Amino acid sequence: GNKTRWYTTDLVLWTPHIVKVKNHFEMFVASLNNDYVQPTHGIYRAKCATPSPALADWSPLKQVLSTQNGTPWHSNWTYSPSVATKTDGTLVVFFTGRDPVNLATAPHIGRFNLAPLED
Repeated sequence: GNKTRWYTTDLVLWTPHIVKVKNHFEMFVASLNNDYVQPTHGIYRAKCATPSPALADWSPLKQVLSTQNGTPWHSNWTYSPSVATKTDGTLVVFFTGRDPVNLATAPHIGRFNLAPLED
């Protein structure tokens, strides 16, 4: 097939979600590692004129949620971002988080609002 592998040397990226916003596309992606927490773990976003398969076509990834400064329930795993657009253009980012102390409990779902990136 036409599958393309994206990766960076400094981030482990999981579960990308791409959404059309105004005249561009925004990608939300999680960075995590099951073994330890790093300041780089959390949710990132980037934008592109098209949903390009080439990572180089996207703006640099910018962290919008860090696990390091989060509440305990998402201080270990933050993954599976999903995005909805409200009628006023605000983006609502949903994600799954997991408490590193109580791993036996079910994951929790969180959300936060963001303004869309400018065209």
